[in-house]
Amino acid sequence: MRKSSAGIVACAIAALALTVTSAQAQPVDLTEQSVTSSSGPSPSSGPGSGGSVSSSRSGLDDTQTENLAPAMPSEETSTPVDAALAPADATAPSDPAAPASDPTNITEPSPTTPTDSTTDKNDGADNSGDQTQTDPLADEPPPSTPVAPSTAAGPRFLVRVRSAIADDVIARHRLTPIATVHETAPADLANSERLVLIAGPEDMSAAAIDHEMDADPDILGCEEDHSLGLPELAGAATTASADAITQTLAARTVTSFYGADAPSDYVSQTASTIINLPVVRSTYTGAGIVAVIDTGVDATHPLLASSVMAGYDFLREQAGTATDLLDLDQSTAAILEQSTAAILEQKNVVVVNQSTAAILEQSTAAILEGLPPLPLAFGHGTMVAGLIHLTAPAATILPLKAFNADGTSTVANVVRAIYYAVDSGARVINMSFSVADSSPELMKAINYASSHRVTCVAASGNLGIETIVYPAAYRNVIAVASTTNTDARSVFSNFGDADVTLAAPGESVTTTFPGGHYASASGTSFSAAFVSGAVSLMLQQTPLLSPRDALESFTHGARTTPRLGYGRLDLERALTKDHD
Repeated sequence: MRKSSAGIVACAIAALALTVTSAQAQPVDLTEQSVTSSSGPSPSSGPGSGGSVSSSRSGLDDTQTENLAPAMPSEETSTPVDAALAPADATAPSDPAAPASDPTNITEPSPTTPTDSTTDKNDGADNSGDQTQTDPLADEPPPSTPVAPSTAAGPRFLVRVRSAIADDVIARHRLTPIATVHETAPADLANSERLVLIAGPEDMSAAAIDHEMDADPDILGCEEDHSLGLPELAGAATTASADAITQTLAARTVTSFYGADAPSDYVSQTASTIINLPVVRSTYTGAGIVAVIDTGVDATHPLLASSVMAGYDFLREQAGTATDLLDLDQSTAAILEQSTAAILEQKNVVVVNQSTAAILEQSTAAILEGLPPLPLAFGHGTMVAGLIHLTAPAATILPLKAFNADGTSTVANVVRAIYYAVDSGARVINMSFSVADSSPELMKAINYASSHRVTCVAASGNLGIETIVYPAAYRNVIAVASTTNTDARSVFSNFGDADVTLAAPGESVTTTFPGGHYASASGTSFSAAFVSGAVSLMLQQTPLLSPRDALESFTHGARTTPRLGYGRLDLERALTKDHD
């Protein structure tokens, strides 16, 4: 379905927010509203708000053209923001050649009519039953390990150029190559394209470099790689208060969950019942690799240890460990990691920073209270991974650390992570973050994923208004809003047919937190995680599932508040394709 126009993303994890550090920056933000926690490369190189929206999402195209966003009002420049089974011991990809086809062929979608979530829609889905049942990745070369980027200080750009003349173009403009983000490898090598992250000359401004690049016909595309930062905290917390969390601990029990002990308020939480997870669990447990582009995932968490494969840290340029814990100083990380308290001993609710209240045993709580606050986005990736695991415990999680624990990242790191995920064999990519404006290279990376039958899922944002954000607004992305436990739109969730495909519970959901702990979180980031897990269940049912197949299944959602796409996620109806 068609999605266009501009908007500023917003979301917050208790008060988590990201904005641009300069007036030119494009915000890539972790899409979360609030969090309370309880103890408990590429393999190609190297990871708003707005006015009324007249476009709608009526179908899922494999590719799309960029819709340039109009300039945004100055008063809206700073907004609150959200951020076949693989073996568990899979290792990081190494020494590959580039993919065999050019995935960046894009077409302009036709406009469609907006529809409310109160009506069933199936106009964008196709029938893939006649497709040849072959492995779409069988002929793909293994992904290559990214090369450590240069520390060049000039303005950074993503530059696309024909591979045969790439070195000459880079030298001609006095550019310093930082990393090859991706390179196509068609039979006709003369037409192969290379996407390179470069640093421009230090004696030129970003605007001058951009103008020079635009004037060169050998350069196929050029966009500045913006840096991102945290704005002032904004938005009200929606997760249950510390007192409310404490009151629930008395009824907490320990239960076995696919080989590990877990608290009952995680395994049997209200959100899972709402989406009919218990109904389908006896038949579907998930399949395939689900990539999580985020702050990292704690692969040592007892509940996740058997499901997390080796990933890539695009901030440190290292394969293997990609965890949020690396962003903490050693002593703080040790406090969280060395806790040996049993789940039921974790009874102390302590506010450890402006967005997180941890439930810990008494000794750990006492130590943390005397230390500086944890980074604002700390644990975000592990929390997203925990909900994917809850929904699809047999899926393999590929952690791709493209964000710092404070929620900062760059467009280049996100684009690199998408190519890495696809070339590593991921079949689902969870993107619980948002960008205010459309990025041509982000769009092309998602087109590449779609062309390889990879379903991309993104958070719709937490401004609580009808607007569009990216990548949620791209037509070949499943965009997810948040609903309450009574199937109403969460007050913080964005809405509208241009930005929402469907919704899922996203208030006070219980999930994993680094160091073997658990958390209660709210935001469209976590609604998206349930949907990514749902796609994994569909892959178990249909191994050659395409993004369009996934969309067709999601059209059978439960009715909820209007303007939330196809309604609220219902796993039973999605897996049986039941319209009633």
